[in-house]
Amino acid sequence: MDILTIFAHHRPMPSTLRILVLASISLVGCKEDTEDDSASDSSNPPTSTAGPETETFGETEPDLSTGSTDPDMTETTGTGSTSGDTTDADTSTTDETTDDTSSEPMCNNGIVEGDEECDDMMVSFNGPCIPGCLENVCGDGHQYIGVEGCDEGEQNGVYGSQCGFDCTKETAEFCGDEVVQEEYEDCEPGELHDDFEVKCIGCKWAGFRVVFVTSLTFDGAMNTEGLSNDGKSGLARADLHCQQLADTQEFPGVFHAWLSDNNGNENSNAADRIGGSNDEYRMPNGGLVATSWSALLENGPANAIEYTEVGELVADPPARVWSNTTPNGESLGAADCLGWTASSQVDGGSFGRTGADSQWTDAGASWCSFEYRLYCFQGG
Repeated sequence: MDILTIFAHHRPMPSTLRILVLASISLVGCKEDTEDDSASDSSNPPTSTAGPETETFGETEPDLSTGSTDPDMTETTGTGSTSGDTTDADTSTTDETTDDTSSEPMCNNGIVEGDEECDDMMVSFNGPCIPGCLENVCGDGHQYIGVEGCDEGEQNGVYGSQCGFDCTKETAEFCGDEVVQEEYEDCEPGELHDDFEVKCIGCKWAGFRVVFVTSLTFDGAMNTEGLSNDGKSGLARADLHCQQLADTQEFPGVFHAWLSDNNGNENSNAADRIGGSNDEYRMPNGGLVATSWSALLENGPANAIEYTEVGELVADPPARVWSNTTPNGESLGAADCLGWTASSQVDGGSFGRTGADSQWTDAGASWCSFEYRLYCFQGG
């Protein structure tokens, strides 16, 4: 029941009270109208009007999809833009990447590029351009057919290789090339030794090493007439004289004197310089000295070493021979004419005698001014 009905069923009110009641009713009605209007308009934001409060509520984010945004904002963000500048930049980046890939060197495409030395589209290990697009050159181990006669790489020119340093077979040095390489060979296959009935096998005289006593005599400083010293002294001079006499007879190999000093170095012992072999040791006349190096050191010579390099018997056997060497090839540690450099009557040197007994290498000592012979052995 509203308030007017209440008034209709009650006693009349004083005029003053009636005026107050009507005024209250009017205020309640206005409040209800205002709340209804506010509720109905809450879904629609206020439109922009003058005044700072209205501008704050009406501010909205720019709509990037319309394309009507501020140009400055488009350049800063770089997103969502359809401008021609941005599209061109992306396309340029793609083109550069494509160009880099296409420009990488490719061997066997017919174009010399990058680190390639050649590219004939016919890469072959036997042609002018080998895999890796490298030029085929002498010494790379790949034979260039028609240009190189051979190519064994680092072995070119090495003894035993059948390819010379210039990649031709003509300059190769090996056993069987019909040339005696004196550093490595005694002979060439098929040859027969001039003094012995032995054949050349493997470019060595089969089972044979030469031993002789010198036809010349030397003082304690290894001096003699007819042979040069070539600036050498001591044991080196003695070895040189053995080689010189062997060369006069064209004996193959390297020769050393059976002679030792007391210096205690790697060349002091005769056995160390000569070496040793399992071959037989024979004199130029064919006489057997020992069946092997070890047999010589253990048993001494089977026959006296008394034939010279020319195959003649010494004129005064048993002849004295400078030595200072034990039967096993080491230094006696006795008199050595000051390392075989002295030729005076003050200094002495140890000697042996040409014979087959124990004195063949150790028979006594004498003044260095005297002249005696040397034993010469072909090296093992």
